[in-house]
Amino acid sequence: FERFKRAEIINEAEKRYIFGRITSLGESVYKKTMQVKSQWTKTPSFEEAYSYRWDTTGLLSDVVADIWCIFAKVPDDLRVKTREVTKRLGMLFQFRDDLIDLQEDSDMDGNLALAVLNEENEKDSLLKSIKNLKSKTNLIKLMKIHSPRSFNRIMDYIKKELEAIQEQSPDTALRLTNLMKLAIHKITL
Repeated sequence: FERFKRAEIINEAEKRYIFGRITSLGESVYKKTMQVKSQWTKTPSFEEAYSYRWDTTGLLSDVVADIWCIFAKVPDDLRVKTREVTKRLGMLFQFRDDLIDLQEDSDMDGNLALAVLNEENEKDSLLKSIKNLKSKTNLIKLMKIHSPRSFNRIMDYIKKELEAIQEQSPDTALRLTNLMKLAIHKITL
C-alpha cells in the first residue's frame, strides 16, 4: 500500500475513495454471506444462489472495475458500462469455478451449478459418475450424458451473461464468447 499511497497518477480524493471501497468490500461481502447463508434452510434455488453470487462475486468485480477505471482515467460516461461488463465477466468465471467445484462445494455454498442440478433432479446422477471416474474426464461430456437438462440451463445462463455484456460492449462480448467456450469445454476432473 505504500507505493499506492505515493502514487502520483491519482489525487487525494481518489485515494480516499479507493481506500473506502476496499475497506468496505470485505465487510460487505462477509455480512452478505452470513446474512444469506443463515436464511437458507434448504438447498438454495438457482435464483437465490445467483443473487448471492451477484452480491459477492459481482461486488468484488465492481470494486475492481471501479478502481481500474480511476487508475486508467476512464471517462465517467464509460465507467458504468465498464463496471457492468466486469461484473458480468466475474459471473461468467463464477459459473466456470462452480462447475470445477462440483465435487467440493456443499449444497449450501451457493454453487450455481449445484443449484441447477438440484432443480433438475440430476445432481445425484452426475456426482455419482464423477465419483466413479477412473481417469481424467471432460466434465462437459459427463454433464451431457448424466445431466443434460442442467447442462443446457447452465449454458443458457452463460449465454445470457454474454448477451448482457454484448449490450454494453459488442466487441468485448465477441472476444469473450470464444474465451468462455474454451474455458468451459476444457474443464477436466
